[in-house]
Amino acid sequence: WSKGRIAVEIGGRGLLTHADDAYREWGYRGSVQYAPSADGRGLSLKLGSAWGREQSGVQALFESENAPGGAGGLGGGSHAAGQRWQAELGYGLRGLRGRAQFTPVLGVDAGEGGERTLRFGLGVAVGADTRMSLEAGRRENAGGHPPEHAVRLNLQWRF
Repeated sequence: WSKGRIAVEIGGRGLLTHADDAYREWGYRGSVQYAPSADGRGLSLKLGSAWGREQSGVQALFESENAPGGAGGLGGGSHAAGQRWQAELGYGLRGLRGRAQFTPVLGVDAGEGGERTLRFGLGVAVGADTRMSLEAGRRENAGGHPPEHAVRLNLQWRF
């Protein structure tokens, strides 16, 4: 559902049948988002929560530390059955005499069991065809494990 700059998303998934009758897989998620203006300038805010395994195994491949080109799951790619909370704050700014859009972003993900991820980054869009983002993150794991750090660079060029 969306109305103007506000959107609400609710989703869920469940495994109906499996060769092992005792195996269960389910998940639910919900979020509220406040989008920037139509030209991308201004405040953007997203708050969400998830329970269980709300994404498919295919999506997990892209968030895994072992995925080719993966960045160690900067987005909080944990799939534990507990509850997780996510928040992301951004602000779109114009630059380079109006030819580029800069968007600094700060995100926090936390879950039951003590895992927390803090990430920050900067996105740059030049026209409709060129986008780049640089993101750094720190994930703290439960159980006294040392924190993990990651950096991700994305470049998208449409031609």
